[in-house]
Amino acid sequence: MKKILLDNAYESWTIAIKTCNSILAGNLSLQNRKYFVNSLHNAVELLLKQIMLNNNDYRVAFIKDTTKLDAYGNPLVDYYNSTDLNEFFNSCCSNIKKKFYSIEFNKLISLINDIISEYIEENNIHITSELILLASLRNDETHFNIDKDDFLSENQFKDLHNFMIVFYEIMQYYNLLPFWGRQINEHKNLEFIRAKISTFSYINTIKNSTYVKELKTKISGEQYWGSPTDSPYNIADCLYNTISSIPDFTDFNTLLEYVNTLYMYKLINIDGYYEEVEDEYGNTKEIGIFSIDLAI
Repeated sequence: MKKILLDNAYESWTIAIKTCNSILAGNLSLQNRKYFVNSLHNAVELLLKQIMLNNNDYRVAFIKDTTKLDAYGNPLVDYYNSTDLNEFFNSCCSNIKKKFYSIEFNKLISLINDIISEYIEENNIHITSELILLASLRNDETHFNIDKDDFLSENQFKDLHNFMIVFYEIMQYYNLLPFWGRQINEHKNLEFIRAKISTFSYINTIKNSTYVKELKTKISGEQYWGSPTDSPYNIADCLYNTISSIPDFTDFNTLLEYVNTLYMYKLINIDGYYEEVEDEYGNTKEIGIFSIDLAI
């Protein structure tokens, strides 16, 4: 039986793990936090629908406009007569697929204790509150104004990180993975076997980041020319001109993301002064001479 949603689900699950790892490594950019929520929501939605398809749960899809049915009630009659919903959607033409709507995420939440009833019964673990949190964050990220400093709080990230550990167990339980047990090769990027975290702090994460510690070492004692500024972009640009030849710091966008976070938590100290200099044409101008240090 071809499980038709898995390729798409794996892609989203992989991105969720990647962005989760980036956040744990101290890259706390809004882009990372948005991608984490968005990809995790998409992966969970697809995988829960895949469970329903595998179980021939007809609640997974429906037709809103019954005027689109033919004189015999098809394709709805064929749908309810199908004993393999994966094969039904895999084999039907695109015009028929367009008539169906898949179950919405909020409806999945209301049915979750039924969809994964066997897992819940065996493990006495419920995930309703985490699904509600994920839906709320995804809704805010997509449809409402969000604050770049407040979106996905520390506790919310902790809860979703721990939820991923449980959901990975659910993926194993319902045979939604292309392997069994630990992975070291081809499918390593799908694995999420970890210890749960009891507390999580963004500021401690950035302070303990390997990248940031290396950055502090590389820029310590350096003197920079330009204009001391409160702009994270200009700070990153200035640093990049000094350290871009170092292998770990060749990507400006990554550097900027870390500088934005350091600046947000007031962990960048700039000390400098202005001096008049003369250019090759005899014109004088003020230029800043300053140092940058990280308060970690």
